[in-house]
Amino acid sequence: MKKIYVSIAILLMTLTSFAQPANDDCSNAEVLTISTDDNVTVNFNLSSVNIEDNQIYCSSSSTYASADVWYQFELPFDGSIIINSTYSNLNFYNLFDACGGTMICPAEGGWFPNLTANTVYLLRVLRLQNFLTGNPQFTIRAFQRAINDTCDTAETITVTTNSTPVFFVIAGAFLNYEEYCSGLFADIIDIWYAFTMPIDGDILIGSGGDNSFALYDTCNDTPIYCNVEMGGIYQNLTAGSTYKLRVFRSSSYSDEIPNELFRISIDPTLGISDELLNDIKIYPNPATETINIASAFPLDKIEIYDILGQQITTAYHNNVVNVEKFSAGVYFLKVYTPEGFVLKRIVKK
Repeated sequence: MKKIYVSIAILLMTLTSFAQPANDDCSNAEVLTISTDDNVTVNFNLSSVNIEDNQIYCSSSSTYASADVWYQFELPFDGSIIINSTYSNLNFYNLFDACGGTMICPAEGGWFPNLTANTVYLLRVLRLQNFLTGNPQFTIRAFQRAINDTCDTAETITVTTNSTPVFFVIAGAFLNYEEYCSGLFADIIDIWYAFTMPIDGDILIGSGGDNSFALYDTCNDTPIYCNVEMGGIYQNLTAGSTYKLRVFRSSSYSDEIPNELFRISIDPTLGISDELLNDIKIYPNPATETINIASAFPLDKIEIYDILGQQITTAYHNNVVNVEKFSAGVYFLKVYTPEGFVLKRIVKK
């Protein structure tokens, strides 16, 4: 009798081990509820899924023998999803608008932009037949389309002489192939802000490395300034004028969530002459150990700020500043003289 019980137990274990998951076919796709607040973790198992030949991957025109499981979801808004996994080279993802319908490939990594509200999407998760075990999970998160992802719907912000943080979410913005600086085109996502200068002066913008900025007089105009990395200094802006600020990323960085913050502040010109603006020279730039400030005017002090507008150090009555211990990146120098002050941008290697 014991032998019979043991045989039945082994049989049940075998059947359980090799039972196919219910969602191994598009028609049986498992329903996912996706959050905008945080990642949702999805565990799956491909070890008992049938291997299918000639499966097409977005990242290649070739076909491969692989296994897949299916999920479905519906967004209540226009936007995007981002899918991540620890071993991103093992999992591959496709979206479909229907079983047997049009395949939608990620724009970058696991980022699927330009999704529309109230549409049921089918998500296929694939692995090659030689990599069916190990880390059987992924995370997924939804991002709603930003209200201010066009110039006409720019969000109004207030600028002052204090460094003000502006938090934003750009991952849900629509991806477009368009001009981002004069004569330069790429696949980008963007959001827009508008501000009115309360005084004549310069605008200082600091941010992380994924964000780029362009400044406009009006929508559909040529940018006054366009920086493709980490903000910068926008000089000689006029009191009472309203400007449009475009924050954008290339598709290469669109699936990265960090650095969704920039800081903006005003530095008043205080009647600074063109002579002073043009006279002060910074070299070498980029620098590795020290920077030199050349000026016909005496130097009262030099303040150094990081890319986020935080003051790092101050040097008094000195035209040489040691930056050897600074981390590599972009910094801003505020150089004071008896005639006023100017802002300069440097790069530390």
